Amino acid sequence: MPNCHEWDLTRNVLFQVLDGGDRAPAVVTMHVLDIDAEIARLAALGFQIPDPVAVEGFATLRYCRFEDIEGNEVGLLDGE
Repeated sequence: MPNCHEWDLTRNVLFQVLDGGDRAPAVVTMHVLDIDAEIARLAALGFQIPDPVAVEGFATLRYCRFEDIEGNEVGLLDGE
């Protein structure tokens, strides 16, 4: 089970790191205001990003994960 570390950087910016320990790489997740707009912006830059999925137990929270150009896992999150 990964450890989750979160920082509220500003009112609209949440920075989250999921640390998988020795067996899994860390995942950096950014909370964005509009995940669909962010996916479209990143897709226009050439990233292949899956459709976001609902996060169980939350009313509107959606999440997707992709790899950056160096192979690091990055997550996007929106909703509550």
